[in-house]
Amino acid sequence: MNKATFTPNRIRFIALILVGLFFEIFVFNIRHFELPLFGNQQVDFTFTSEIVSLSADNVKHDIQITINDPEKIPAELRSLEIQFENPPQEILAGSVHTTEDGSYAGHTRNIKIIPGVPHSYSVYLYPGYPVTSILIQLDHFSPQAVTISLNKRLPIVFNWLRFCVILLVISIIYLLRPGSPAYQRRLNLSEGWQKLVLAVLLLAQIAFLVFTALSTYPDLADAFQKGNLREEDYFFKGHYQLLTEALFQKSLSVLRTPPEALALAKNPYDPDQRISQFPDYEWDMSYFNGKYYVYFGVVPALTFYMPYTLLFRRYPLNDIAVLFFAVLAILGLTACFTILIQKFFPKIPAALYFAGLFMLINSAMLAWIVRRPFSYELALASSLAFSTCGLAFCLSAQRAQRADSQVVPWRSALGCLLLACAVGCRPTGLLASFLILPVTLPALVQSIKTRAWGRLPGLLLPVIIPYAVIGGGLMAYNYARFGSALEFGRTWQLSVQDSAAYANGLSISAFLIGNLNTVLGNFSQLTDTFPFLKPGAVLRFNFEGIKEFHTVFPVSAFFPLLYSLFLIPAYWKRIKEKGPFFLSMLLLLILIPIFLSGATGLMVGVIQRYTTDFSWMLALAGLFMVFLMEEKSQNKTVKKIIHLIVLLCLFINLAHTIALSCGDTWEGKSWFEFMNPILFHKIAYAFSFWL
Repeated sequence: MNKATFTPNRIRFIALILVGLFFEIFVFNIRHFELPLFGNQQVDFTFTSEIVSLSADNVKHDIQITINDPEKIPAELRSLEIQFENPPQEILAGSVHTTEDGSYAGHTRNIKIIPGVPHSYSVYLYPGYPVTSILIQLDHFSPQAVTISLNKRLPIVFNWLRFCVILLVISIIYLLRPGSPAYQRRLNLSEGWQKLVLAVLLLAQIAFLVFTALSTYPDLADAFQKGNLREEDYFFKGHYQLLTEALFQKSLSVLRTPPEALALAKNPYDPDQRISQFPDYEWDMSYFNGKYYVYFGVVPALTFYMPYTLLFRRYPLNDIAVLFFAVLAILGLTACFTILIQKFFPKIPAALYFAGLFMLINSAMLAWIVRRPFSYELALASSLAFSTCGLAFCLSAQRAQRADSQVVPWRSALGCLLLACAVGCRPTGLLASFLILPVTLPALVQSIKTRAWGRLPGLLLPVIIPYAVIGGGLMAYNYARFGSALEFGRTWQLSVQDSAAYANGLSISAFLIGNLNTVLGNFSQLTDTFPFLKPGAVLRFNFEGIKEFHTVFPVSAFFPLLYSLFLIPAYWKRIKEKGPFFLSMLLLLILIPIFLSGATGLMVGVIQRYTTDFSWMLALAGLFMVFLMEEKSQNKTVKKIIHLIVLLCLFINLAHTIALSCGDTWEGKSWFEFMNPILFHKIAYAFSFWL
């Protein structure tokens, strides 16, 4: 055989395939290779289900199946498999109880049979003594013939999708391992292979968001039809459809009449006074002068809902709108990151650039808001999209090749227009506009110093005009509805708490509690059920103000590189060497999130969704620090340590992204499991090799 056949690259490729096959065949099929099952004879029983108690619908019943012949029960009982004449179409719950010789109580194992998951029909048992009888109970089940198999060995199942995921993980570890040649290739996006990697990375991120959005519903056709009729299963998903309907009728108020009881209530904004009306009133609307108004920003309705409705002659599903803005946010984040990295770290290894971009996109929590696309998440997604895209245009407007740092007017104007639109999605979007100061101020100061007065209109007008137009329009919109240019409706909202009572207690305490929980917070908790991570407990410090406290993943949980910001004092001199642009951008990326997280704690409380406002800024600042440390380090060992830390944080970030994509907890379940339990459990079984 030709020796050239076994080149080092081919040997490495074969090794990766073999490692992947080992995990797929031996690890994810571990129950097939359970040694205690070797030599145990399989025993089968067939039963016709006996009705024990009728359920409320008189169709499906709770049934019990008993195996009480000790001679036919294997001495080493390890597993039980249930097969049905008519396989269930919904998740079937129940339990298996083993009565054991030598154990008074025996053992009970709860079971859950998932349609389309053959693996779930097999139950792994853990008896401590010889089993004398088995009692199987199935809840709400249609009576039929049932076959019970004891100690049936599970077949090997080869899952191609899982195998590809395993290969991808192994390949990333191999390529980004410390000392890898991947760190020798500098960032140069003009190279074809780097363009290809960037395109694949972005397509993978977008595909993941599309899957997250579409997998939320078992029946997509039914979901889209509900969007068309403006009749959602959940009352906090129709605000923008109602707003769009009103705008088409040239009305600023929603075309629905509030119940008379609201007008008669002494304080309709106190939930205890209107709870008896629920759900006759519109949830989380603004109620003012006897009319309903949508307090969420109007820009998403103008830029997406109205064009979509005119084009397709139907109202869009909220999920599609959130997905649309989330994809725009990915593109905006990529553009901002690329421009800044090429400016500040032009010699960075390409591997670090791609790893950093991947973590930055995930740190924006787009998967979370796409999975749970209520009206709140739509406001957040649209604000993030306009902010990042606008910032990208402003950054690209700077002509770095000119000594006077002159900017391209049309790019600056378009960027400022988009940034101003972010305010029309969510008022806190205004703070993202401060990130353009390092871009615009140097050129302005330079023109004043050199007395180049003729350049001032070209610098100021592209900034002033967009903000004046959008800001003036928003203030006029607010004044026409509530009689105040700065009141967007929050004061009059019909929510879980009276808005006037939210900002109570010690303001400094609430501000710091918001900072601590959403930025640093408690570490994530590792669990044994998919998605294997859940948020830690919220730190309240006995604060009993009227706030909402929910468990959250802090930024430091899904982006541990955040802790690199504590090294700023040690690297202060080298930060200043990067120039005032880098210094001011780094400080703004830290200070704005501190203010936003504190303001959220002060005005609302601790809720996961609001992390989207600022998490990407902290992630970008953390990446700046890590890249600065890698760039300034002259020691190869230190560089390898940094590369190892980045690799570990990359997988921590990915693991939390999967957890975030399952959504917030609702009725004790993740939003994904609550909405589409069968698909959720299919994925859980695919990656829970011990089940």
